[in-house]
Amino acid sequence: MNMLSSSLRLVTVTCSCWISRYLVKARGTRQVRTDRFSETVVRQCHVSGPCRRRLCTAATRAEYQKHWQDAASLMVVAKDTNQPKNSVFDYKMLFLKRQGGSNAFAGATVFPGGVIDDADFSPEWLHVFGQLGIETVDNFGWEHLKNKPRAGLIASPRAKDLLPNDVAFRLCAIRETFEESGILIASSCDHVKQSITKVSAKTFAPSTFYEGLGEDKFLEWRQKIYNDASQFLVMCKELDIVPNLWSLFEVSNLLTPRSLLRRYDTIFYLTTLDSVPRVIINEKEMASDQRVEWGH
Repeated sequence: MNMLSSSLRLVTVTCSCWISRYLVKARGTRQVRTDRFSETVVRQCHVSGPCRRRLCTAATRAEYQKHWQDAASLMVVAKDTNQPKNSVFDYKMLFLKRQGGSNAFAGATVFPGGVIDDADFSPEWLHVFGQLGIETVDNFGWEHLKNKPRAGLIASPRAKDLLPNDVAFRLCAIRETFEESGILIASSCDHVKQSITKVSAKTFAPSTFYEGLGEDKFLEWRQKIYNDASQFLVMCKELDIVPNLWSLFEVSNLLTPRSLLRRYDTIFYLTTLDSVPRVIINEKEMASDQRVEWGH
C-alpha cells in the first residue's frame, strides 16, 4: 500500500480537476435549502392581485434556481496488483455512469454519492459507534478541526443532539456508495479501531470493505436502504459492523453552477482499498449498459 499512499496527492489533484469540469467552488454566504423560499422575494413585489401573484411566482422561480441540496460523494481508490512494476499508477478509481433519464447529471460518468438524509444525523447511530467507546456526539475525534476553516456545509450549525456534520456526511457517502455500487465501507469494531488509532496519529488509514452478505441478503438490504435511508443503521446493527468513517478523507467541497436547475453543494471524500472489490450497480440509478469502470 506504500505506493498507493504516495499517490494520494496525485489522485486528489486529478479528481479535483476532473470534478471542476462540471462544478464550481461554493462561494459566499450559504443560502436557504430548496424547499424554503426567501420572504424578501415576496416583499419586493410592490403590486397586488393576480399581477402580484404572477410576479412573485416568477421571482420565486428565479430564487429557487439559486438554491441547492447538500450531498456527499465518495472517490473509491483500490490497489491494482495487475499493473506492471514500472507503471506510474498503482491504483484504480471507481466511476459509474448515470441513467440517461436521471433527474440530475443524466448520462454522466460520476463518483458514487447522493443527497444527505435526516437519518444520517440520527443520534441512534451512537448505539453502533458505542462499541468504539463513542458515547456522545462530541467523541468522534475531529475536535482538532474545530477552529480551522471548514467547508460551508460542514461548518453550518446543527442541533446539539444530532450527529456532527463530519459524521453525517461521511455516513451519507458510505450509504450512497453501497446503494449505487454495492461496495460497503464498513467492518468489524476491531478493524475500525485500528483506523481511528492511525488517524489520531496522523498516519495513513486504508479501509476494508464488508463481504459477508450473500447475494439474496445483499439485494434485500440494498432495496430497503434505497427506499428508506434509516435502514442503513438497522443493517449495521444486525450485521454487527461499523461504517469506517475514519478511512474517508476530505478532498473538496464543490457546488454545481447556476446554469443547472438541480444544484448540489457536495463534499467529496476519498477512501482507499487494498484490493479491487466486486461492484454490483443499482440499475435504478446507473446505466445498465455500462456495468462499472475502474479508471486510472
